[in-house]
Amino acid sequence: MIHYHTKKGAEHGVDALALQAYTAKHAPPSNEIEFRELDSHHMFALEFDINMLTADEQERAKNHKVKNATGNKEQSVLSSLKERGDKVLIVTTKALLENASANFKAWGNALVLGGDGIWGISKDKQTCMVPLGVFSNYMEEGNSTHTFQPWGLVWSSSENSTMVCALYAALRAYMPKFGLNVPAEVSMWNSDMHLSYSCLREIFFPEALHLPCAVHTQRELNGLKASFSETHLKEAREHLEVLKHSQNDNVFCHVLQDIVTYWEGNKSAVCKWFTQLGQRPHFSMGQGRFPGFAPNN
Repeated sequence: MIHYHTKKGAEHGVDALALQAYTAKHAPPSNEIEFRELDSHHMFALEFDINMLTADEQERAKNHKVKNATGNKEQSVLSSLKERGDKVLIVTTKALLENASANFKAWGNALVLGGDGIWGISKDKQTCMVPLGVFSNYMEEGNSTHTFQPWGLVWSSSENSTMVCALYAALRAYMPKFGLNVPAEVSMWNSDMHLSYSCLREIFFPEALHLPCAVHTQRELNGLKASFSETHLKEAREHLEVLKHSQNDNVFCHVLQDIVTYWEGNKSAVCKWFTQLGQRPHFSMGQGRFPGFAPNN
């Protein structure tokens, strides 16, 4: 059993002795031969080390500031990784790694990665799990859709930059030991607007296009339902769906301006929300670097 620090002021991680014992019991294979001999669904833990980051990545991590474990002051992501990167639980399986490796090879320089926090998986409902994975795009009944295929998972006491950066670095570092492909280039990142994912993207693949999740964006809109009627909410959702299906950024901007103009003087809360939406990274199926990617994380 892994015990998490969940009280205020605790570290973004798990109990050190419990983590050490779990990792020892579920140690990763040491080479490709041992990896090939594993059962497909055998789960094992990966250990993070700060040297898994390149010199350039460490420099970018040093320039990114986040709240420390107590939330009282800021520290660099690099410092956070050095202090707590080994206090998160990172796990994966042979099947997940082999599937991810095949996706990396298939998508090449059009690779789309993403992740999202999952809460409520422990008895106390206080711990968070984040899967990092690959999106595979396909058509279903005439509509473009995709599946999310996990690469690995990380557990911690909160959704934070330490856990997601440690997860990515560890997965990338271990795969060559098993004779597997690693991402040559990440073309696009799909997630919500949580700062931990901004850190991950800007540290490890700063050239990747950020395509925010349309589902999370719609949830934001739904949060305004107290400010206007159900009729107006329904209409605003329809406008958001039109934006999602914009075929390029010029269309997105033109449609968004028409929507803002439509709501001006009508429902100021809606108008303000759509205006602010235009100041964030744009999302639409046409934004993707391969056709028809639906930005639903």
